[in-house]
Amino acid sequence: MNFDSQIEQAALASGNPYAIAGAEAFKGFHKLIDQFGRGRREADVIVPVQNQMWDLVQQCAQEYSMASLERCIQLRDTVSQAWNDFESWVHSQAWSDGRAARQALDRSKDPYQSVQRVLGWINARIDSLSGGGGSSDTSGAAPKTNTMLYVGGGLLAAKLLGFL
Repeated sequence: MNFDSQIEQAALASGNPYAIAGAEAFKGFHKLIDQFGRGRREADVIVPVQNQMWDLVQQCAQEYSMASLERCIQLRDTVSQAWNDFESWVHSQAWSDGRAARQALDRSKDPYQSVQRVLGWINARIDSLSGGGGSSDTSGAAPKTNTMLYVGGGLLAAKLLGFL
């Protein structure tokens, strides 16, 4: 018998309406906490895979500025494939809650936005090396490749910290 059942059984045996109400409140509180726990457990599964994907994207971001045209094309394809593989993996799992999965794939936030930013840098370099229209970035400044920070096992947009 679990603790919730023991509390409920003791409250019912006492016949005290306050004890019975308290036991029901405790049971409801436990259900609420379990709801939060499912999403947290899913995030605990998703975040390490997301971090592996981001590590690969960041390696490509650090290499592209000195890479040849052929290597830039490989880097672009690697970044695209890393995101696609991550997205496919998230969709292939049977999540009990799904909130963490939806957040991980939200295209209006990181990591998707940072992956797209890196792809933009690489594509601009490809355009530059192939004699194309060049980069849309006219500032002349090197892009900041550290667009995401690992915080507490999760990811936080560096934009919030003023790095972008």
